[in-house]
Amino acid sequence: MSRPDAVKGLDRVLWEWAKGGSEEPIAAWLGRELDASGGPRRLSITEWVVCAHLAANARKRRHDWSAQTDDAVIDLINAAARFHLPDDRILTQPLSGENDRIDGLSMLPSRLGRLGVPRRAVCEGWASSGRVLACLGEPTKAALAVAQGGADAEPRTIDFTLAGQSWLGPRWTVAKATDAQARGKPKTGLTEAAAGFHEWRSRDPHATVSCTIALFQGLGLAVIAAFVEVSDQHPELSMRIAIPEGVSTTPIPGVRGLQLDARTAKPASVQLLPVGLPSGDYPTERGRLVALGNEVVLAHARAGKKGWLPLVVSWNARRRGKPVTWRSLTITEKGKHVPPERASAARITWGRDETYLLYRSHAKPALRAFLGHCTTTRFLFAKFDKDGTVTPIFKLDD
Repeated sequence: MSRPDAVKGLDRVLWEWAKGGSEEPIAAWLGRELDASGGPRRLSITEWVVCAHLAANARKRRHDWSAQTDDAVIDLINAAARFHLPDDRILTQPLSGENDRIDGLSMLPSRLGRLGVPRRAVCEGWASSGRVLACLGEPTKAALAVAQGGADAEPRTIDFTLAGQSWLGPRWTVAKATDAQARGKPKTGLTEAAAGFHEWRSRDPHATVSCTIALFQGLGLAVIAAFVEVSDQHPELSMRIAIPEGVSTTPIPGVRGLQLDARTAKPASVQLLPVGLPSGDYPTERGRLVALGNEVVLAHARAGKKGWLPLVVSWNARRRGKPVTWRSLTITEKGKHVPPERASAARITWGRDETYLLYRSHAKPALRAFLGHCTTTRFLFAKFDKDGTVTPIFKLDD
């Protein structure tokens, strides 16, 4: 059966079932065309999305098929949603002249709730050229995704979308590593109920870059970061992310962060916090976060051959109007200070009652301590209470 015949075949068996027919042909089609995760064995992304649309509408019309078939259909729909933002755009480079929005289809993921489909919030992407590297979503209709372009496309694109508005992207470049970005290889991908995390590494003769995105479910928080190791003597490391048309930037009063605003979007603002730099907006030689033209530029002065450039993204409406501060934390290992080339940690606080800790080991993980908390993890994001209690929200062991 050819691929177009497979799509027509699903349309036919769903139509017959909706008219009172048997579900057995549907189960046979699902078993033949989908793998265990709900992904297609041979269908293109466009055909996959069409099939998901057909299945979702059939599911809405009639609900008496078996639980096994229903689970397979939900897997199909959610698997297709992996490649969409909340405004229904498909997160891939155009393939074979296809548009990035399928004509006549407006089902993923904004219509999943109306179709009665439970959305599985965090989703993984593919790692081939011209495809999605990672797509992370959360129930507030926020999505953070990264795609890797083909030979004629931008080496890497990022898209942070919230409430139907793109706030960051599409360009994302790390200075001193532009050539390496086109050859990024996934290193770690992990999804949990509390968070999604993806990291991948790029190399060229002059630089090694590990890029990270993480999105924490229900908190209105994400991390976009790059760890860079370079062999030349350039005085600083920098990361640049494009600002879409219609989004404006203003400094956050009293701190080094930036606020993004868009008149058409609710919530009305997004905060960008360079937590690897001092929070105060006083002059410093350690680095800067600035808006230059249509880009946000995060730059750190080099203290050695390696450096971490973390950017915290906040969009929770409850934080509006609350003062925000952060500071780098001292890390120890066997009673000795750990230099920033080996590990970094920061504490971020909104108001008086919301504080989080962010930690990343840049070298081989070991038993280290900060703020009285000991950890052997490679990446940690945690809640920090007033009494000093550290409650991990997401951690990644090596």
